[in-house]
Amino acid sequence: MPDQGAEVDQLPSKIAAIVLCGGHSTRMGSDKAQLKIAGHSMLSRVLDRACRFSSRVILVGAADQERPSQLAEFPQLHWTRDHQPDQGPIAGLCAGLQAIGQECTAAILLSCDNPLIPTFLPALLADRLDGSSAASLVYQDRVIPIPAVFSINARQQIVREFHDGTRAIHQLLTKLQAQTVSTEELAAIDPDLDSLCNANTPASFKELEKRIRARG
Repeated sequence: MPDQGAEVDQLPSKIAAIVLCGGHSTRMGSDKAQLKIAGHSMLSRVLDRACRFSSRVILVGAADQERPSQLAEFPQLHWTRDHQPDQGPIAGLCAGLQAIGQECTAAILLSCDNPLIPTFLPALLADRLDGSSAASLVYQDRVIPIPAVFSINARQQIVREFHDGTRAIHQLLTKLQAQTVSTEELAAIDPDLDSLCNANTPASFKELEKRIRARG
């Protein structure tokens, strides 16, 4: 797959990647994971990035979801399902965390619509943990829920928060007292703010497609 500006990091990494692909894509109107840009689906692009920085990549689908074709494209993936239907991304996060062994110290949560995620981002956020349970990005004073990094040591607390009714990632990050990386800090190393780029509507997909095609 042609790279779109990512730098290949050295493996193995102690940071796992959890990629969510089981949503309904309601705002997009079709399965956004399989939408293609220049011949490659958004999910394939995300997985290509994730496999560059982590040797432990967990792909989380819905309970009744068919196995994505990308499992053949990336044989090193671990496939699991979220068996709590329609309970939001924290259910997927919990399923992904349960599939991670003790070899990893943290996990970055990604969505299938983050195809430009820089390979340096997991390490940047993990370094910000410094003993905390989570770390996330901030854009214009707003905490960005995905991508975010979670300490493996916070796994039980995250499951408890889910069972206690927490469903939104930004609420979970608040309860975990997540550390943050400011927009200014991020822009110094990610001037195009690729870390914040996603596509969950037809309009945002067109903008993303334009950005990727402009880079050749």
